[in-house]
Amino acid sequence: MNITYENSIKKLMFLGNFENFPNVQKSIKFDLSKISKLLDYCNNPQKNQKFIHVAGTNGKGSTSAIISKCLIGSDLKVGFFSSPSMHKITERIQINNRSIPEKDFANELNNIWPIILKMSKDENLKISFFEAINVMALNYFRKKKVDISVIEVGMGGRLDSTNIITPQISVITEISMDHMSVLGNNIEKITLEKAGIIKNNIPVIISNQIDKVEKGLVQYAQNIGAPLQKTSELVTVSKIQNMGINGSKILFNTTKGKFNVEYPLIGEHQINNLSTALATLVKYSDINTKFNLSSITESIPKVKWAGRFQVLKKSPYLIITDGAHNENAAKALLKTINYTGINKKNIVIILGAGYGHDPKIIMKILIDLNPRIILTKSRHPKSIPVDQLKKILKKYKKNIIADFNDIENALSYGKKIIKRNEVIISTGSLFIAAETIETIKKVKKEFYN
Repeated sequence: MNITYENSIKKLMFLGNFENFPNVQKSIKFDLSKISKLLDYCNNPQKNQKFIHVAGTNGKGSTSAIISKCLIGSDLKVGFFSSPSMHKITERIQINNRSIPEKDFANELNNIWPIILKMSKDENLKISFFEAINVMALNYFRKKKVDISVIEVGMGGRLDSTNIITPQISVITEISMDHMSVLGNNIEKITLEKAGIIKNNIPVIISNQIDKVEKGLVQYAQNIGAPLQKTSELVTVSKIQNMGINGSKILFNTTKGKFNVEYPLIGEHQINNLSTALATLVKYSDINTKFNLSSITESIPKVKWAGRFQVLKKSPYLIITDGAHNENAAKALLKTINYTGINKKNIVIILGAGYGHDPKIIMKILIDLNPRIILTKSRHPKSIPVDQLKKILKKYKKNIIADFNDIENALSYGKKIIKRNEVIISTGSLFIAAETIETIKKVKKEFYN
């Protein structure tokens, strides 16, 4: 029996979902045996497809989006699998920047649902939400005969269900502390988990990393027999013209020539992400001679990646949202605030956070702004309740001026107290960013359960 899109969402939410529920990791088995078995039932759609696989803690989404956009700009048909979605689950599966239609999404789940139910009879073979969507994406990309797909890792790398693919290039963006309860409680353990996407004889591109992370990645690649190159070996920045909240103009030197590009994503960390994406594309141009590297100058100005220092309102005051949810992301946010030269006086920060992330670390960094803080929560099941957030952040009570149980009221209050040319920034999680965008831009809301 065919299922509707709405019913397909309900069915998916029935599956174990680490993204939505803080304690579900206890019931989810993180390995590749389950997805391997499900893909066997589907005649292994991952085989005979071409992929670029992207892992990392920070910047993997932006880097993946840039790579995808540039491949599309060279007249390739490009699949894109990413997570989490901002406003609608269908955003996770895209071809040439278009989300999978609702009908096709429902059909893809309908095709594998009987197998999922059959497998669920064995406790060790229960398919998770993420694994199901991953298989749906691989089936869809095969059906639509894409030329190549950019696949973003969900969490970690070694045991992430996306690691079932054999890519043409593996990419690892900046690695930092995150998801410690699953990936490990130190940077060395987390590095090993991310390095798990590295495969024998498959080229690897890595972003600039701290020394111990870089050493770990280089050693892992040597041990497994994978040719590894640092971004800086393929791409360097020659000149940057900072255009504040309008992005940057950048001159890149690459091993394939110089490229002058206008880049809309804001901040030095986004320039690092662009450098890694360009290094990947330079390497890809060796693999696929039909790929036109010069097309990047037209593609990069069109790159969009929601919820990353996204300017939602410019006048009479600024409203910015950023999904910073860990230490490095918060540092990047603070650095970007300084980089753009926006008005820091009387800045208002609307802050929410999710279980599995420490809001104290974020506030320890952002308190340098001496902000007025409004606490809030998203509708997401993983969101920390405001009362609990107040207790966690009691050290900063002098800066906390209000709290609300939803983004809409938090924003409304922020607008009341803000003056001309001042700034509101909502941050703490991608779900806070998503709901800020939904409120300001009147986007239809995602439903989580």
